[in-house]
Amino acid sequence: MTSRAKPPQPNPPWKNTSRQDFTAGARYLFDTWLGEIGPTPFATDTVPVIKRETTLSGRSLPRWWVSPLAGDPEQLGLQCMVTGDGITQPDKIVFANWKRLSDAPWGYDTSSARDFSLLPYSKNDSAVAQYYAARPLAQGSQLIVTIVLGKFNPAGFPAASVVATGDFAGAVQQSLAAGKSAAGGASALRADLGTVNTILSRVDAALAPGSADIGESDLSVMESAIVDLKARVSTYSK
Repeated sequence: MTSRAKPPQPNPPWKNTSRQDFTAGARYLFDTWLGEIGPTPFATDTVPVIKRETTLSGRSLPRWWVSPLAGDPEQLGLQCMVTGDGITQPDKIVFANWKRLSDAPWGYDTSSARDFSLLPYSKNDSAVAQYYAARPLAQGSQLIVTIVLGKFNPAGFPAASVVATGDFAGAVQQSLAAGKSAAGGASALRADLGTVNTILSRVDAALAPGSADIGESDLSVMESAIVDLKARVSTYSK
């Protein structure tokens, strides 16, 4: 499974609806760009700089990886948690050029001799692939992969940060207002990422075992916020 990078969403489970058992695996491919303009395309909690093709697996798996925005005083970056409560740990993580990874039908062998360019097609076009090895999937059973993405935090963050229902609308309105009033650039992006993370935290809380469904009021807040965010998304692609 391959997907361009976008605001993270809860993934529906893959269910074996056939009449027999089989094996199934998954690959998530993220096309990153924040780190492409600076000296640090990627970093992890154990490796401060990754600028060439790299594979991490087994004991070398980090707690998180990040695509950082170069020179940002508040350390803005797209962070993905690799391990933690409620998170599906990948079997390996591959950092490489987007086209090379995208063209690979499944596995990809990295080489430290290669950076993130593939001339003449692309220059400094970085990407990350997370692999979840094939495993038995019995008839009628489900495979669920939980991936947690968000704004960079050196301490990391849990899979289900609980947002109190009573504070949800106010938190969303506050971050939306910050995004609208920002002068643009990184400040506006940080505020809008805060809105996305607040919505995702509310969804995670509702998905936790024993939790109540999201009410109409919170759904309305989410829908309104998404419309607002979509109206500004084009400003970040220029």
